[in-house]
Amino acid sequence: MNLDDGVMINSAALWPLLEPQWKKPKTWWHELCTAKGKKDYDWSHLAARYFPNRVDTKCQQDPSLAVAHGCFWQYHPAKAYEWELRLQDEIGPDFTIDEADSDTLRQQFEAKHPDIIKTLKEKEAKRRERKDKKADKEQLAFQGM
Repeated sequence: MNLDDGVMINSAALWPLLEPQWKKPKTWWHELCTAKGKKDYDWSHLAARYFPNRVDTKCQQDPSLAVAHGCFWQYHPAKAYEWELRLQDEIGPDFTIDEADSDTLRQQFEAKHPDIIKTLKEKEAKRRERKDKKADKEQLAFQGM
């Protein structure tokens, strides 16, 4: 069990012990097993434990799931680099997304894709410039009140 999964997901795995007093965990377990539509819990650690191939395949397609399962740098290095740049502005200049082998994967990405790195840094610099101009405008409007 993982506390981050919450009561619903953790109780789903225990449905045989909880039935007949609590029937919903059996339904949740079925939803976890089938992963269809809005009832897709593949973000959970429990899904990754019981259905690793299905979850890994989805992580390769969906950066959000890759973040949840610690394989963002592995499957989406350009997006991970972009997020790091943005979060370095918002959190601190030394911020990194720390996952297994993230330092190595970051270095490999930087070495193999200097053109993408340059583009991402330019894009982030423009975003920060727009953000600063907006903040200046808001400050002037506040002072004029």
